[in-house]
Amino acid sequence: MSERQEVDLIALERARVAEGDGEVRFDAGSRGAYATDGSNYRQVPLGVVVPRSVEAGADAVGVCAAFQAPVLARGGGTSLGGQCTLPMPAIRGAYPADDPRTAATLRAVRADLASDHYGYRFRHDQRPLQDAEGAFLLCGFTMALAEHQQHDDVEAARRFERNRAACGPPGVYAEEFDVAQRQPRGNLPQA
Repeated sequence: MSERQEVDLIALERARVAEGDGEVRFDAGSRGAYATDGSNYRQVPLGVVVPRSVEAGADAVGVCAAFQAPVLARGGGTSLGGQCTLPMPAIRGAYPADDPRTAATLRAVRADLASDHYGYRFRHDQRPLQDAEGAFLLCGFTMALAEHQQHDDVEAARRFERNRAACGPPGVYAEEFDVAQRQPRGNLPQA
């Protein structure tokens, strides 16, 4: 993964406001409100975009790409929206499995967000992934689905089994697994 670059927030905000069909928020209150969700994810975003249409969402992603600003999708505060989303369009059928973008996305996720058959939500910094936070099991299972879709059944099985083995003592999965201590951490399902 390349070095992180500073994002010109003022230019990004101007570009997005000029092109936007949706709300663009760079104020501290909005950024703070989106810094957490139902998980233990605590990262203040550079800004928040609330698109009013699919086209506006695609436009926002394009503007962010032009400014090399990272994008993290957010769901309804479930902790599932911003994790493992990159392979999902192809898994859900938005892109065909044989679309070159599907294979390229999986290669990029493997290169930047996977280690030892575990998946991670994002790269915090230049530390090894497992030193920054625990593996997110949903990311690993999602990658196994993507690998299966790409007919890489051996890798899919390896990744699936690696993440399945992270099941905690009560027979449930925590959202996060500490690979060094070999134990679940983070949120556990509520019964």
